[in-house]
Amino acid sequence: MIHFAPADGKQRDEFFAMMLTQMGCEADGALGYLGLTREKFETLYRTVGEVRAVDDDGVHVGYVWIELRDDRLHIHGIILFPKKRGQGSGTRLIQALCREFEGRAGAVELGVQVSNPAAIRFYERLGFEDVTEKTAPGFRILQRSPHSRV
Repeated sequence: MIHFAPADGKQRDEFFAMMLTQMGCEADGALGYLGLTREKFETLYRTVGEVRAVDDDGVHVGYVWIELRDDRLHIHGIILFPKKRGQGSGTRLIQALCREFEGRAGAVELGVQVSNPAAIRFYERLGFEDVTEKTAPGFRILQRSPHSRV
């Protein structure tokens, strides 16, 4: 069972570094498209939405950064530790967020790197679909209803 807790300072720092590493060479292009420097991105990260540590059956498996925007739950980032992937934690995490925000959010959305086809397939299996919203080069915006069953 998934359990969320507010990330502490050390965890937030770890997650932020993990996100930049995950974005790799696409980070500066994506941030530039959004009109952000790394410093402004870090300020945004520290002041917008909430960062949660994710535990699955009592084991720390990763982090998620979310923000409720009007009627949409926007997932800024999800990173599961590599050794914890492929064990169902990601599916349970999405299910838990959808349950939590059902009735408060009409949609769940996220950006995914085009260079990460495994993540794209994962989200599509969970009912996410492309949104025609323009976004940073190298990224796609995917969205699903929180009411859809996984």
